[in-house]
Amino acid sequence: MKKLFKKLKTNFSEKMKDESGQGMLEYILLVVVIVGLVLALKGPLTDQVNGIKDKLSGSIGSILGN
Repeated sequence: MKKLFKKLKTNFSEKMKDESGQGMLEYILLVVVIVGLVLALKGPLTDQVNGIKDKLSGSIGSILGN
């Protein structure tokens, strides 16, 4: 039984020192944050772009005499 616990402890210690998956986790978290920001700012950005588009359309229409 002691051998099993010692083996489990050694295996756990090795897994805790292994950092190979850490980089992938950081990239996944970065993508999640970026997607969250895009979803959170989608409405306000769309409103801003539509407002600028409407102003430009009005300005161009007045220049062309429409």
